[in-house]
Amino acid sequence: MLNLDKLAAVLELPTADDMTVLVEAGIRVHNLNAALLAAAPGYALINTGAIAMQSVAGATQTGTHGTGRDLGSMSSQLVGMTLLLANGTMVNISATQHTSLFNAARVGLGALGIVIHARLSVVPAFKMKRAAMPYDPDDLLADLPALHQQYERLQ
Repeated sequence: MLNLDKLAAVLELPTADDMTVLVEAGIRVHNLNAALLAAAPGYALINTGAIAMQSVAGATQTGTHGTGRDLGSMSSQLVGMTLLLANGTMVNISATQHTSLFNAARVGLGALGIVIHARLSVVPAFKMKRAAMPYDPDDLLADLPALHQQYERLQ
């Protein structure tokens, strides 16, 4: 087992010209969320899991996902990573550098190396409102396609 808790820094915050954040892979998602929101003018990850206690490495490597009809898992927000390979080599990977390794390592379950750094795409900060309502199961089945179109993050 490996603990990345001491690799928990935000290395580069987003800018208007580069809507990505570079972090050490052990940072907890809730700490990253707080740092992104505090950065002027405020940023956010487009999608996270319901539990934000995971590290970025853990959340991306296991394919953690939230809700959203058009949103991918947290690993789909990765635009680059630094991996420590079994032979001790550090390699930077992305869609343009070591593409095959990057595609395999996005949800690599740690099998391809240890994620040291992660670069993730971000969006401007946003707020969501939670609404819960009782629904008859038969009505829900009938209405589900329309509800899915109406609400981007139906859960």
